[in-house]
Amino acid sequence: MGIQLLFCVETDDDSKTDWVYIKETLDHYYRLNNEVSLKPVYMSGKGNYKKGSTIREIRKRTNGFRGNGKTVVIYCIDTDDIFADPDRVKEFEEIQNYCGDRKYEFSWFCRDVEEVYWGQQVPASEKIQRSKQFRKDGRIESIPEETLHADNPNRRKSNILGVVDKYLERKK
Repeated sequence: MGIQLLFCVETDDDSKTDWVYIKETLDHYYRLNNEVSLKPVYMSGKGNYKKGSTIREIRKRTNGFRGNGKTVVIYCIDTDDIFADPDRVKEFEEIQNYCGDRKYEFSWFCRDVEEVYWGQQVPASEKIQRSKQFRKDGRIESIPEETLHADNPNRRKSNILGVVDKYLERKK
């Protein structure tokens, strides 16, 4: 039996920027084969994490995989400026609780996915180009593993490896 990992990402289906970084990470660190299905669910904004369109897409992909194995839903969320804004803390906790209530996994990027992978925030107008450059240049090779395996949200850190390690085997 296989496994399907659904990555609910903030980006939209046109830009796909978050998925580029996540997919590069998965390809770099994990043994992927025909038993592993990796799919993005584009939420088109963090605030859409519990919107009908996101829920329908999760349900559709889960039902489409039924009989082939287990589906795991992983929400991938930017913390934004969680340390300076109490509203961001509340939002972070609400999404984390939403995931916990549904037995979904919760992966975070502090402050955002670009800051984790580039070491700095990227202007919105450059995000698509920078994600393409990241893939083309093989930049994942230069990202220290500890950057992607943090226990707590700190600037330029993520917990994505700790989350995915529960389900996929690492490359040796």
